[in-house]
Amino acid sequence: MSSFSEQIEHAQKIKNRANEYLKVGKHTLAQDMYNKLLSELLYIVTDGVKEKQILDQEMIAIHLNLALSYLRENNPAGVIENCDKVLDFNASNEKALFRKGEAFLLRGDVEQALQLFKRVQKAHPENTAAAAKVRVCENTLKKVNEQEKKMFRSAFMRLQKTGFGSSEETPKTEAPTAEAPPAEA
Repeated sequence: MSSFSEQIEHAQKIKNRANEYLKVGKHTLAQDMYNKLLSELLYIVTDGVKEKQILDQEMIAIHLNLALSYLRENNPAGVIENCDKVLDFNASNEKALFRKGEAFLLRGDVEQALQLFKRVQKAHPENTAAAAKVRVCENTLKKVNEQEKKMFRSAFMRLQKTGFGSSEETPKTEAPTAEAPPAEA
């Protein structure tokens, strides 16, 4: 049985090889290597807090790399899944929050993306990319709101032209009179 440091060193070599595949766009191969590596890391036994932290950092790095790979393939579900695993370790991880925000943008969920980019901005105010994404999301939402206003205004105008909903066009009913019907003889 290998020592903890030997197992981590072996894992880092595999991770580095997978990183090279990721850099050249061989995403499926990189993903397979990362996933296999994550499975292997589950069986590493740690002795103490320091070793646990080292192992956790390796797992975080692998999940972030997987998320990046899925992001490059426009696979938001894969990005979100791996970012969530990172956020389980550290709820304010800058890269995980940012990549998850990008995944929600890919899905078209601008409001959710905006919330995530604002979390990045709050935890890491120096992150200019997050600030730029916040502006993009806000501008997109503003345009959507303007389009919705125009659409509803147009629909309302059409309804008014047809007379639907106009109080002038409602049929008047005759009120019953108080007169008694003529008596029969």
